[in-house]
Amino acid sequence: NLLWLFIAILSFYPLWSIHINCKRTIEAAFIMNAVLQLNYLYATFLCFRYMWKMIRSFNTSYYDELDPEVRDKIQHIVVMPTYKEPVELLIETMSSVSNQTIAHQIIFVVGMEQKTPLQAEKKRRIRER
Repeated sequence: NLLWLFIAILSFYPLWSIHINCKRTIEAAFIMNAVLQLNYLYATFLCFRYMWKMIRSFNTSYYDELDPEVRDKIQHIVVMPTYKEPVELLIETMSSVSNQTIAHQIIFVVGMEQKTPLQAEKKRRIRER
């Protein structure tokens, strides 16, 4: 990058060729500018190509692109560590996960600290749900 910057600065100001005839200086500056412009065009092309791929990927669901046989074998594990969260919040979170379209592929694990207040009561209410 520093080399290209150095070349770019020198290409606009051909002070390095004071002792060479004027025609050669203009030709050299023209060639250097042409090389830089081609480099910029190529970089612009690569940027547009990358942006096009990125926009296309945003509009396409990864889940829909998968083979149906592979899609059904995928398992998701949701681990929810808790300590002093209210039971209603835990039940609401579990309900939200169970309402997903792929709920049959989700393994839900609730982990509680050993010193969680009302641990037995929370476990009972979650199991009733």
